[in-house]
Amino acid sequence: MLPALPNNRLILNGHKILNQDQLFASISKRLKTTVLNRQELRKLLSSYQGLHIAIWHGDSFLEEENEATQKEIVLLLSELGTLKISGRKKR
Repeated sequence: MLPALPNNRLILNGHKILNQDQLFASISKRLKTTVLNRQELRKLLSSYQGLHIAIWHGDSFLEEENEATQKEIVLLLSELGTLKISGRKKR
């Protein structure tokens, strides 16, 4: 059984998800399970109805050198729930 998420929110630390492997590790740790790829992540997070996903420290997450990876992660997470990124750098 999946752990309950307070207010159906999954909060991630932008300092720790600079690539997809770190995203999978962060979510695995938060949900006390193992996520190794996008397919497993989709299956796991689709179990939560009306999921809200937040990335704190978005300024670290949105650094320019990670732009391609950021777009993939943002696309993936926004498919699985409502996504909010806080702490954005002004460009």
